[in-house]
Amino acid sequence: MGEKGGGTLRVTQTGSPIRRPKDRRRALVGLGLNRIDRSQVLEDTPSVRGMIDKVRHMVRLEEIRLGALRTAERETPYAFERMAT
Repeated sequence: MGEKGGGTLRVTQTGSPIRRPKDRRRALVGLGLNRIDRSQVLEDTPSVRGMIDKVRHMVRLEEIRLGALRTAERETPYAFERMAT
């Protein structure tokens, strides 16, 4: 996954915490995830990597560059409305 630390990660929940140990559920909550297909953009820190490692079977991980994030934010469906006002 490239170098660790200092980057930005997009974490998307792909699995359910039902019938999993409580510490797995707490790791998802710590990552800001609470439903399948929800995503969070987080800093790449050792603590975040540790939580991701604990629930790696329930999340999808993407490393993103800051320029790519800004481009994606501009391409939201409502971007044209924000620009017009």
